[in-house]
Amino acid sequence: MRDYPGCDKCGSKEVDGYDLLVNNKLVCRDCLIKKTGGRSSGALSWTEQQKWHQKHWGINISEWLDAYDCLPVNANCATKWLKDKQHLSNCACLELEAKELHELFTNSLREKEEKIKKCRCKASNKPRTPYYDYDNYGYTYCEKCEKRIKGAGKHGTIKNRNNPAFWGLNIPQKVLCGECLANYLKNMPTRKKYLFNEYVKRGYWK
Repeated sequence: MRDYPGCDKCGSKEVDGYDLLVNNKLVCRDCLIKKTGGRSSGALSWTEQQKWHQKHWGINISEWLDAYDCLPVNANCATKWLKDKQHLSNCACLELEAKELHELFTNSLREKEEKIKKCRCKASNKPRTPYYDYDNYGYTYCEKCEKRIKGAGKHGTIKNRNNPAFWGLNIPQKVLCGECLANYLKNMPTRKKYLFNEYVKRGYWK
C-alpha cells in the first residue's frame, strides 16, 4: 500500500476491498460505484455473493441453500461436500477452522509479545480540582483562607505551586494559596525556599 500509485482512472488511493478480493487489484471506491451503477461494496448484494461463491467455492448458493438449507464453512469444506454428499453428517470443518484461527491468533500474540507489556502507568497523587467554570477550567479553594485557586488548565488537577507537598511540606492540607504557603516558608527545604521567593518575585501568587 505504501507504494500504491492510486486508481488508474482518477488517482484516488481509497481502496475497495471487494474488488481487491475478486480481481486481485486495487481500485478506488468512486470508480467502482460508477462501474457498478452506484452500488457500494459496504454490503455485498445477493448477485455479488453468488458470483463470489461460484468463482471461489464452485457452488451455486441458491441451489445449495435449497438443497441443504446451509452453506459450507469454507472453500475446502465445499470441495469435500461436492465430492461426498454425506460430508455434512460428519463435517468437522468448523471445528478445524476454529482451531486454525486460534492457532493463528496465538502465534500472532507470541510474535508481538515484546510489544504487549503490562501497564506501567503510575497513579497521580496530585489533588484534583472539584469545580469547573463555564469554560471547563478547573478550580478549587485554599484549605486555609478559602481563596479561589485556579487549576492547571483543563487537566483537572491543581498547579504544583499550590500543592504543599511540592514545597516539601508534610501537612494535612493538600491545597494552599501563596499567602498561606508563606506561613510555612521556614519549614521548607533551602532549595524550595529559594524557589518560593522566585515565584513571589515573578508574581505567580497574584
